[in-house]
Amino acid sequence: MYCKTLYRHAAYGLRFEFACPSVIFRCLIFFVFELVIIINNICMQIKVSIEQQKNNIEMKKTKR
Repeated sequence: MYCKTLYRHAAYGLRFEFACPSVIFRCLIFFVFELVIIINNICMQIKVSIEQQKNNIEMKKTKR
């Protein structure tokens, strides 16, 4: 999906042979960038859930 749109942008007004390597390169960078964002979001969610669990345990301790 991303690669196709990137290819269209890069190949617009360029020859296929000239656009191909740069498109693959750009696609790789874009994919890695997206992956980093996704991993970062997952890490943040895990941190938040751990904090919530800690708070829940502390709340239970104080209630007793």
